[in-house]
Amino acid sequence: MAYARGRRWPFVLMILAVAFVAFEIPPYFTGDPTQSRIQPEPQLAAYFPVLTAHVILGCSALLAGCLQVWPWLRARHPRVHRIAGRVYVGLCIVAGIMALYLATNTPYGPVARASSTVLATLWIATSLAGLFAARRKTSPPTGGG
Repeated sequence: MAYARGRRWPFVLMILAVAFVAFEIPPYFTGDPTQSRIQPEPQLAAYFPVLTAHVILGCSALLAGCLQVWPWLRARHPRVHRIAGRVYVGLCIVAGIMALYLATNTPYGPVARASSTVLATLWIATSLAGLFAARRKTSPPTGGG
């Protein structure tokens, strides 16, 4: 039973990720800044479009990341795993750069600015570290499939 329970976590992760995405994305498809969960800076014309793209790309990265940590997919379909990994890294880098723009222009003060900048930088750095580890084939073992 413990063996089967250990295999369920990727599905639980995917369900949580899909639920988060289903909650987070809809307001940004309207194109209406007043529907945004974060109120855009009125003096920055690019803020809302960058925020919208960041949310959509970040949520897509979240879903692609779920595929990356699924041991069964990595073991049985390595090509799909590699493609999903490249998509994940690309999405993380682009969404991370957008996060840096949003962080430096946040209306929520210096603490939010600093913490969001650190988070965006770490997101980009860890994504690149994962890419480089995969290229060197030094990623940690998955523990079976």
